[in-house]
Amino acid sequence: MKSSSAIAGLGLAFISMVNGQGDKVQTNVDFCNWYRFRAGVIRDTVYLDGGSLLWQRNFQDGRPILEKAGPDLDNMFTLSFNSSFDMKTNFTDLLGRIPRLAGGDASLLAPTYIDGTMFYSDYTLLTYGGITRRPLQTPTNSSLYGYDAYQYGPFKPPFKPGSILPQIHEDVTRYITHGAGVSVPSENKGYYFSGRQRENGDVIDVATQPNITANTLISVDLSRFDEPKFARDNLTGVTGRSNAELVWLPVSDGVMVVIGGVTNPESIYPSPISSQEKEENTKKDSAFMETVSLYDIGTGEWYSQKTTGDIPPASNSFCSVVGEAADRSSFNIYIYGGYNGTERTVRPYDDVHVLSIPSFTWTKVYTGESNMGRRAHKCVKPYPDQMFVIGGQYTSQTSCLVGPLVRVFNLNELKFKDKYDPREWSGYVVPDVITKKIGGTGKGGATKTQPDSWDNDKLGDIFGKKYTKTIQKWYPYEPAKATSSAPGTTAPPGENKGAGGGLPRWVGAVLGVVLGLIFITALAVVWLIFRRRKERRYAPSLGGTSEVARRRILGWMYGMGQPSHKPDMTTTSTEIGINDKHASTGIYSDSGIDSVASPNNHPPSTIVYSDINAPEAGSSPIHEMHGK
Repeated sequence: MKSSSAIAGLGLAFISMVNGQGDKVQTNVDFCNWYRFRAGVIRDTVYLDGGSLLWQRNFQDGRPILEKAGPDLDNMFTLSFNSSFDMKTNFTDLLGRIPRLAGGDASLLAPTYIDGTMFYSDYTLLTYGGITRRPLQTPTNSSLYGYDAYQYGPFKPPFKPGSILPQIHEDVTRYITHGAGVSVPSENKGYYFSGRQRENGDVIDVATQPNITANTLISVDLSRFDEPKFARDNLTGVTGRSNAELVWLPVSDGVMVVIGGVTNPESIYPSPISSQEKEENTKKDSAFMETVSLYDIGTGEWYSQKTTGDIPPASNSFCSVVGEAADRSSFNIYIYGGYNGTERTVRPYDDVHVLSIPSFTWTKVYTGESNMGRRAHKCVKPYPDQMFVIGGQYTSQTSCLVGPLVRVFNLNELKFKDKYDPREWSGYVVPDVITKKIGGTGKGGATKTQPDSWDNDKLGDIFGKKYTKTIQKWYPYEPAKATSSAPGTTAPPGENKGAGGGLPRWVGAVLGVVLGLIFITALAVVWLIFRRRKERRYAPSLGGTSEVARRRILGWMYGMGQPSHKPDMTTTSTEIGINDKHASTGIYSDSGIDSVASPNNHPPSTIVYSDINAPEAGSSPIHEMHGK
């Protein structure tokens, strides 16, 4: 009986294994999360570069497998304002791809960066700062990567869009990260406020984290074709910080507003920050929302101004857009998401606050859900009444975002919409909840045009002067005729596009392996039965030996498919179930040094998470392994 039970158990185990492999029919590939990338808008297209990206491969059995993006990030991604989408859109189909460099040189000349910024005009873009994802891949201090989308400046035929590798000729470092960037297309300029760097200004990557605050304001002039001109100014009268938000307003000769930020960012380091650093954050960071810093571009002077109203809690790594009243009597800065920057497992915000300037009044206009929050994402404004929230992270590297990669917030209606259609838009209308505080109507006419008291009377003069340069408008956008948003659109590696008709390419290989295993195991079972009968006939005292053999075979069966572990190359985490999006509590740094802890409420199946510091031959898969 025991022999029959063992054989039956062995057969059931194999049936289970074969069925388990057979159920792994891939349906699609989607974004799990994507954060700390750089983003810029050139006319009708959003360009997305770098960051940390995790794919989610979905299967018919409802158990997805996560895969760290590898060479995929050697491309820039694009999202066209001409393309419609809704909550069910798979953005791997919608986003276009542009190879950063042809010929496989991207990893050396233009590697993938986490954080930093993207400077852009209506013609070109330039990436700056950030941390390389691989040690020993950091270019020289003067090397940059950019992309020319349109011809500008002196005519130089023939022109076609393509990558550029300009140099920094001024005494400005690009070894800086986690600052706040903003671009001003009407001026062909960009700015980068503070952030982190090495004490000696040396190279920074995942192996040499930045350790001090950068007390600088970096500026770049993009008006000359392929010849950016940089400048550096030391901060005076303003506190440096990390992951703040930098906003440009069309006032006077241009005014920049610094909102939020964190003194000691936990996201840079592989282990939690110290209790002393946490205490310093608690003491200082709330002030970054209560009092904003302002920079008058015309004079190069810094100011500060206290705010009132529904002041948000200490926050960083959020995003912003500006809603401009028709008569420019108010500029309403919408900020979304973010977190405290101190505790990496804390849930990010899903709220929208508006800072109305020049009254410097905060209004909370949207309260979201605790599981929908995001941090380290980007926001862009396709139309005057709409804001795209792109990407982001929840609480850990393996916690997938709830909702689509791109969410659409209506600035007039103050709610998220379930679709985007380039044919549906309107002008900006100041919401009633804001006009109740600053006066006027939806069209403007704000009556509160200054705070209760200026921290510096010069600010009144600055905000009383109009900005005179023309700001080019590129909308409305013609609806796209094809589903692709840009040339070169491709699916992630291994995706079976149109999975409803046919099996993925790997099914044949897997099926062959499984059938081979069944044949070999059948021979092993026959041998085991023959050996057991022989032992009973000739050596009944050794009956326990067959049980040992059975266990060895079962152990061999369940061990199949497990990849060999290389020291210091991988850590493990539990497979993410389709409804277990936020159970993971990782210990890692956003900069790429990973040590992912196992979620505490998932099935006992295991996955292997490839370390970001390991050499990449392809993408870094998270392998599904058999439960025991």
